[in-house]
Amino acid sequence: MCEEKLAEIEQAKQGSEEVMTKLLQENVGLIWSIVKRFSGRRL
Repeated sequence: MCEEKLAEIEQAKQGSEEVMTKLLQENVGLIWSIVKRFSGRRL
C-alpha cells in the first residue's frame, strides 16, 4: 500500500492531473485541518 501511494505521488509530481485530484480528494480532511491550524497566522 505504501509503495502504491509513493508511486501515485511520483505520478502527480510528473503532472498527472487525474492522480493529483485523487490524492487531494483522499486527503481533504488532512488539508483542512492544516488550513485551520495555520489560518490567521502571519507569515
